[in-house]
Amino acid sequence: MKRYKGNNGTCTLISDDDFQCNCLLGYSGETCEIKFSACSSNPCRSGTCHDIANGFYYCSCTSDYTGFNCETEIDSCDSLPCLHNGICNNLASNMFSCTCANGHYGAQCQYIDYQCDSGPCLNKGTCMTSNNGYQCICPVGLTGNRCEIDINECISMPCQNHGICLQSKLNQYQCLCPAGYTGMHCEENIDPCLSILCLNNGTCIRTSLSTGIC
Repeated sequence: MKRYKGNNGTCTLISDDDFQCNCLLGYSGETCEIKFSACSSNPCRSGTCHDIANGFYYCSCTSDYTGFNCETEIDSCDSLPCLHNGICNNLASNMFSCTCANGHYGAQCQYIDYQCDSGPCLNKGTCMTSNNGYQCICPVGLTGNRCEIDINECISMPCQNHGICLQSKLNQYQCLCPAGYTGMHCEENIDPCLSILCLNNGTCIRTSLSTGIC
């Protein structure tokens, strides 16, 4: 038998008009003319496939994936980038953001802010650090950069039926109701006949907003 060695395998003449080829790894076909591509099955899930000799391949992964087939998503928070007990928030494209603990600021909470140590927030306001310095979280009824302004609840005119609003304490007000009205907001109309007792089975008739007769 005669053997003929080609670039991609060895072919053996088995008769005058017939031959058989043993192909190298990575090739197929009657004369080993078809090159096998390991990338034809798209093995790289989140990356680009590159053929290597002998039917092997490797994957070039995108920035937010890793693994032999780029099958593992990279969690940017795995490296614990947020300092001083900051909370890491995993974002798209291998990015992250940090929610800093009180008293720290910066992209990775790397800076310590001492501004709250001076107690800038008044009236039991809570001091919170921010990238711009500090912020006061005010109790209900107060406002201002340092919780120094008492909100006037009477501005919204809560008293009905011409009642007069008086601010009594922090976050509190009182309505002085005109005759014939009662309730927290002077919303209830008083029936004057409720306080009039008619004798001999008489019936009280309301004559005005605040008066009645028997």
